[in-house]
Amino acid sequence: SDEILAQAQAVIWTRQLFALQSKLGSSLESLMQPGTEVQLLVEVTFHERYGLKFTVQDIDESYTLGKLEIQRRKTIEKLHKAGLLERNKLLSLPPVIQRIAVISSAEAAGYKDFIGQLGQNSYGYAFDPVLFPSAMQGVKVVEEISSQLRKIKPEKFDVVVVIRGGGARLDLSAFDDYGLCETVANFPLPVLTGIGHEVDETVLDLVAHRSLKTPTAVAEFLILHNMQFEATLLETGRE
Repeated sequence: SDEILAQAQAVIWTRQLFALQSKLGSSLESLMQPGTEVQLLVEVTFHERYGLKFTVQDIDESYTLGKLEIQRRKTIEKLHKAGLLERNKLLSLPPVIQRIAVISSAEAAGYKDFIGQLGQNSYGYAFDPVLFPSAMQGVKVVEEISSQLRKIKPEKFDVVVVIRGGGARLDLSAFDDYGLCETVANFPLPVLTGIGHEVDETVLDLVAHRSLKTPTAVAEFLILHNMQFEATLLETGRE
């Protein structure tokens, strides 16, 4: 159960924190989020007045990744049984895509790359991206993305794009959340993802209409999609 049977204080002193930051990089912040299950190597001390204390010496990143992978597989199986893995893919993209609801952080490099790629396209196509700002890592990701999806009015947009820059595998765990993936699968507009990872595939990628590796790749996909429509028009005009 979730009942707490016993508890003790755990601390990481500055010297050891620097050592862990050097070893784990950006993964350390993700490991230290509320609700994350971790395996720690600790030095146990007892003080007559202050009680039991655990001084953290090391963190086993592979333990947490293993737990997340098990949960990820359960989420995929649950989505499969509910018939949700392919639902958003069944939606048709409009012949021309211009009105784009973008869910990202306004400060994210990936978002700026996406906007820059759209604006500088060599074909001169006009796009109308509207940002729905959201945290893209940390404990608020699921809540904020879900909230922004509820604000998007389908009749005002052609597609939804979810983008962020690269990051450690642990930074992507929020995109494996069942509730978030269920919302995207059932969304009435095609959802494109560019979560900025070259190797790892999140569950959100699996349920999206189209998954691309980076925000720039999403922008390029939209440009080429419109170019194909223009090419079809030109070809029809020649006939």
